[in-house]
Amino acid sequence: MTKLIAIFIGALLLISNPSFASGGDGGAGAGGAGGGDGGGDYAQDSNYAKGKRILKKKLLCKSCPLAGTKLKLDNLGLIKAKLAPEGELAGMLSEDELMMAQDYIAQRMTSATRAR
Repeated sequence: MTKLIAIFIGALLLISNPSFASGGDGGAGAGGAGGGDGGGDYAQDSNYAKGKRILKKKLLCKSCPLAGTKLKLDNLGLIKAKLAPEGELAGMLSEDELMMAQDYIAQRMTSATRAR
């Protein structure tokens, strides 16, 4: 039930905050003050940025379960399904990490849908 509430709250936040970014991780770099690889329209400590870092560090690294998978729009549905309660990666992330990862995925998918 707690996960369902967290997902609902995340969805509400998505609806109320239309400023999404699909780029960098917020670090210093080629993107200038926003940092990273040029994405920087979000706070470095946002759930979006944290979710992206968590996915890369815990699920997509070279020795991680989804090694070789890129955070491309085409892969987000697969990652989302694997993180679902019945998915093969359920339980790999803490409740907070899962919420942030789901926020990242939802915002990326929503912003891509709006861009079409």
